[in-house]
Amino acid sequence: MAIDRDPQLHEHEGKIAPLLSHAREQIESPPGNDQIIAAFNMALVENSHTPHMKSVLELAAFEDDPSYAINKLLRCFQKQLLFRESTADFEYPQAFMPSRPDLKDAAGMWNRAIEAIIDDEESSSEVYEDFLVRQTQSNIVQRYSMLKMLMHLTADRFGDSLDVVDIGCSQNLGLKKIALNRPFDAIDIYKYVKGREKLADPETAEALNFLLEQAVAFGKGTGIDIFNAETREVIEWAQACSFYPSELLYQPGLLTEFSILEEKAVPNVGFIQADVTSESIRNNRAVNRAKIIPEKASITFASTMLYMLSERERTEVYEVMELETAANGIQAVLDFVRIDRNGKLVFSGPSGKKDQFALIIKDNLNPRHNWQEIARIQDGRVHCLRMSTGKIALHGRLISPRDAVRKVAADF
Repeated sequence: MAIDRDPQLHEHEGKIAPLLSHAREQIESPPGNDQIIAAFNMALVENSHTPHMKSVLELAAFEDDPSYAINKLLRCFQKQLLFRESTADFEYPQAFMPSRPDLKDAAGMWNRAIEAIIDDEESSSEVYEDFLVRQTQSNIVQRYSMLKMLMHLTADRFGDSLDVVDIGCSQNLGLKKIALNRPFDAIDIYKYVKGREKLADPETAEALNFLLEQAVAFGKGTGIDIFNAETREVIEWAQACSFYPSELLYQPGLLTEFSILEEKAVPNVGFIQADVTSESIRNNRAVNRAKIIPEKASITFASTMLYMLSERERTEVYEVMELETAANGIQAVLDFVRIDRNGKLVFSGPSGKKDQFALIIKDNLNPRHNWQEIARIQDGRVHCLRMSTGKIALHGRLISPRDAVRKVAADF
């Protein structure tokens, strides 16, 4: 077992039971209802007694959060299956789609693939390094539809030059997509009436999708990430983390869009490699400010990265966001998050549960200067949402995001 060479791995055996418990949950309710992911989890559970799977689970136990650990494991093996010649015969992801309701065939394919990867010295070493060194690093550019919406809703404050800082930008594709005005997928919107009756909200959906089609007054944008966005290893890892297996199977255009944005150089979009939780971020800003970074950002945006951090690290990110945001700007968090009764942000991890994803803002023009929920989103793919009851300032008045979207679209 090439991966099982660190004696410290065995110190984590007490965490394997929670991992398997979570894997069982994901068999029944996988993220995105992806049956290839369900089969991956079945392979973990049903082969947990085998030497190769024990070593994999012991590795996963280095992460405290079982949900995050299993997601990262999936990404490690997906990377191998997508990009390494030694795994080409497995025909991923086509051969991993279950053909039986009980998932047994696909789980068996996963088990054989994992065993082959672990038994290969080079592949297992790469899995080991990816899991221990990297954080999941998604580039789901559809999520940036929420940033573009906010840019439209704040255009009255900043005129023809909205500047954005994107914290944890990964490959920096989201800012590029907005700057180039490349299209987003349409978003469905629903609302609750008469208690909890769920109804479509076509007027608001039409208004939002209209705004997403329109170019915004993009000034300068800076993406910040701890990893260098241009190395082959980081690009492969980002691609492996960005898509569910079934998305790769049924939506090949996602990888095409990824590659197009990856190759585009956009003059007013820059990148800084830095750890935003360290003092180095301030030094980097001082050095590079004149080149690309806004003096103060209209919007600071943190998308789907805070849930991976400790509470101390989150506090440091909040401090940076506060520092970098203009006096009339907005701090925005898009994540698996909710606001508790004390006004604090509480994070969870990716799961098969719906409505765990949300857009939360702190609007500097709101006298209360507290976190406000703008949208509750069905999942991290951002194709369906409901507008929440938080407030955003528009033309000097605090109004609901639903009213703001409809008014800005009507006035366009």
